[in-house]
Amino acid sequence: TGVRPATMRGRDGAVSPRGSWLGQAAPALLVLIVMFALASFEVGITLRGQQRLGWTVAQTALLFSECSAVMILIQGVLFSLLIKHVPSRWLLGPGILAMIVGLVLMPMTADYDRILLLVLLISAGASVVAPMITYWASIGAGLAQGAALGKQTAASSLGQAIGAAM
Repeated sequence: TGVRPATMRGRDGAVSPRGSWLGQAAPALLVLIVMFALASFEVGITLRGQQRLGWTVAQTALLFSECSAVMILIQGVLFSLLIKHVPSRWLLGPGILAMIVGLVLMPMTADYDRILLLVLLISAGASVVAPMITYWASIGAGLAQGAALGKQTAASSLGQAIGAAM
């Protein structure tokens, strides 16, 4: 048949993904960038809130609680309903756009209520983007899903470490 498997076996029997280097690296590169942005945001908003905006610990905690609640709601409820009815490629773009808009507007406001709205936007976008990248990496890897997801996890951790350090 004209269908090629998504993987091939090497001489040692190990399974590796088939396809272009860019096609294999794209999910890891994307997750690195997304996690870099999120880690930078998390550390930056905490420091800015405490040092420049005079937030209390409770205000900072509320901000991160909101972020977690939005992610739980979207990933646990809305996302699982949408993925069944909406093509996955239609979810990634809006999720990335929501994150970008929120991250770009964040430094432009000092109003706590507006910042809460921007955190809602950023966390909503991230709660769609993260599982979509995992899905994309998994589907594209065929039998080499473990290797692909391992690379994605490493890229995610690297993005978080660099983002937090920056």
